[in-house]
Amino acid sequence: MQLSKKRTPGKRQNGVAPNANTSLASSLMAAALALPGVIASPVAKAEAVPEKTTIGFKYLQYKEKQQTGDRMKVDSPSMLFLTPIKDKYSIEGSVVLDSMSGASPSSYNTLSGASGKGIRDYRKAGDLKVTTFLDRAAIGVGIAASKEHDYESNAFSLDGRFSTANNNTTYAAGVGYSNDEIGSSNNITLHEKRNTTDALIGITQVLTPNDLIQSNLTVSIGKGYFSDPYKDFDKRPNSRTAWAWLTRYNHYFAGVNGALHTSYRYFKNDWGIAAHTIETGWYQPAGTGWTLRPSVRYYTQRAANFYRDPPLDFVGAATATNFSADSRLSAFGAVTLGLKVAKEFAHDWTVDVKYDWYQQRSSWRLGGDGSPGIENFTATWWQVGISKKF
Repeated sequence: MQLSKKRTPGKRQNGVAPNANTSLASSLMAAALALPGVIASPVAKAEAVPEKTTIGFKYLQYKEKQQTGDRMKVDSPSMLFLTPIKDKYSIEGSVVLDSMSGASPSSYNTLSGASGKGIRDYRKAGDLKVTTFLDRAAIGVGIAASKEHDYESNAFSLDGRFSTANNNTTYAAGVGYSNDEIGSSNNITLHEKRNTTDALIGITQVLTPNDLIQSNLTVSIGKGYFSDPYKDFDKRPNSRTAWAWLTRYNHYFAGVNGALHTSYRYFKNDWGIAAHTIETGWYQPAGTGWTLRPSVRYYTQRAANFYRDPPLDFVGAATATNFSADSRLSAFGAVTLGLKVAKEFAHDWTVDVKYDWYQQRSSWRLGGDGSPGIENFTATWWQVGISKKF
């Protein structure tokens, strides 16, 4: 979950099984292929054009710190919209501006070659998607772009959802492709590229009037530059293949008008990382337009086979085929506690506030002690949103 000195080249996903951010193409598919139309009620719905236009604004602040002090801070305002077109199409999109400042995690600064100086960076990103609605089906095409002074990414996605006649089963499939260009303010001659192709297949099934299950399988194949240009001792393979299996189960409790949301995700790549994520949440309407959504998540991963724990394992780094001290590639466990509160007002206004607290420790890794050279790590997210339907 940590942000490195620079988010390039991996946007917090340089081989680690990400909890939040993946490639732009994967993000588009994840949004498109989430549980279709399901909030509290587990009853599947036929594919249909949204009834109203939605415009929203969100502001997110992310902070991280280690035992040695505060590290990175990110402020991220965004605008989003969704609107129907002629009872057959919808168009949606968003624009994001990230402002990042702070210092690198301390484990990067000793023997890893990373600078410990304070940094500041900005990222502009946006995406646009058009969806066509057919009888019991929806097909979407999306594009996305992200740009920093030393990193640029462009992505394309295509996805489809197909429901059975009784709307109890929905099949999903999607593909995505991203093209990244990586530079470095420390080395103006660096001009590297990376291409990633993603694919997804999935199924959502209504089991009973109160139970719903979804299972998705994804594969990601990347080729090109995966090393961090801001670390002297960071040489990674020029390809990466990853697989992930995600299963969600929702149960609606009519007696309390609430729903239990659970999920399990298994991730593995050919760098040697294997990860498990278990998450449980509760969706509870509280009357007069209020909704509460507490959640808890546990994450554990095995280290990449070329990860070296600082400081003892740096011997031979200069001659190793692949080598990295990036703690995102280490072995660790992590817990996230979250709470989202939303309030619906008259005239289709909605305001929501979300808070997440994340802590990562090597000793919390399932099945072992993890990587002992990494400090404990804590991060928090605050997100405030407001939207209007009309």
